[in-house]
Amino acid sequence: MKVGANRKLHPRFWQPTYLLNRAIARSLGRVAEKMSPANSERVLLDVGCGVMPYRELFEPLVTSYVGCDMYPSIEGVVACPADDMPFAEKTFDVIVCFQVLEHVPDPWRVVSECARVLKPSGLLVLTAPFAYPYHPSPNDYYRFSHQGLEEICRRAGLEPIHSESQCGTFQTLVLQFNIMVVRAAAFARRSMLTAPLGWLGIWILVPTMNLVAKSLMAILPDSKNFKSMQSYSNLMIVARRPVN
Repeated sequence: MKVGANRKLHPRFWQPTYLLNRAIARSLGRVAEKMSPANSERVLLDVGCGVMPYRELFEPLVTSYVGCDMYPSIEGVVACPADDMPFAEKTFDVIVCFQVLEHVPDPWRVVSECARVLKPSGLLVLTAPFAYPYHPSPNDYYRFSHQGLEEICRRAGLEPIHSESQCGTFQTLVLQFNIMVVRAAAFARRSMLTAPLGWLGIWILVPTMNLVAKSLMAILPDSKNFKSMQSYSNLMIVARRPVN
């Protein structure tokens, strides 16, 4: 597994996105814990899989782990767009799609395509950003509230059964600050005179802010009630395809 994949599932406190990566990994870990190990053939599809950073959470629960991506970066991944996948209807027992919907021009069609290839009673696990900076890869089109993601799933014929946020208001502010520091540091490093300030921000300020935020999380409520939050960085939703 590539280093980048490890840093998403096992982030380090000096990463600017440490708080978000840690929160997403914990949310997905809780979902994986609730899934029983496969006692018969169970096939999972990772849509827009990249380097499959969360594979180790879900692979022990299935008998086959399939990845697809528009621009495959590892071997064995099916090359295809997320809104037009070359799989038969009702093929997969579980579909996961992590931080992909904001990068596609038609997320509604992507979720509908996931619903098409999902077996009845199968699960779709989605994550997507709400309050997060612009990050084209290669494009960045949308942000999603919990109601928005739930509605997209319902329009695709799926039943939302669980949703929660990653990073409350305070953690979101720290995350945004860290990203701003990293971008400012990149500019500062263009000159030998200001380069030390850039490295100071990356190696001192960002880790300090992450550690402070992590410590305060033990005091501040980490509520999953969206209505109690003014902002949150990211969302996860779990939806099921009805039997009928």
